[in-house]
Amino acid sequence: MSIQIRKAVRKDAAVILQLIHQIASYEKLAHEVENTTEQIEERFFGEQPLVHALFIESNDKVIGYAIYFFNYSTFTGKHGLYLEDFYVDEQYRGQGIGQQVFNELKGIAKENDCGRMEWIVLDWNKPAIRFYELQDAKPLKGWTVYRLTEEQL
Repeated sequence: MSIQIRKAVRKDAAVILQLIHQIASYEKLAHEVENTTEQIEERFFGEQPLVHALFIESNDKVIGYAIYFFNYSTFTGKHGLYLEDFYVDEQYRGQGIGQQVFNELKGIAKENDCGRMEWIVLDWNKPAIRFYELQDAKPLKGWTVYRLTEEQL
């Protein structure tokens, strides 16, 4: 299958939000989505964009996306690429598309002299875990993710 991977642009904001709803539904977290098109336009395409999106297209149809941003490691002294969302429509999985996108993301990390690439995967998402293990990615042992919500801030 022929695909194109391209950087999202401002006019894609509504599609990004649709895709966020799709991944949230897949992850059984649809009730947590509060994002808006306006917020996406500002955060991704405003004066100081800190978040980036790649679209995966086949025949001019968006079939997936990846959202990432750069963080910083005091240990490596380098930025890292943090993969926030990575989603391919179910009917297009198992065709090597995820591998192409993952290679693109690794290339972006290398171009930006990143010392690492990280993400979180739900422990029940066995297909994703298998895919990441095929990338030679290793789960971090001994670390627990903590969060403060907006109300707690």
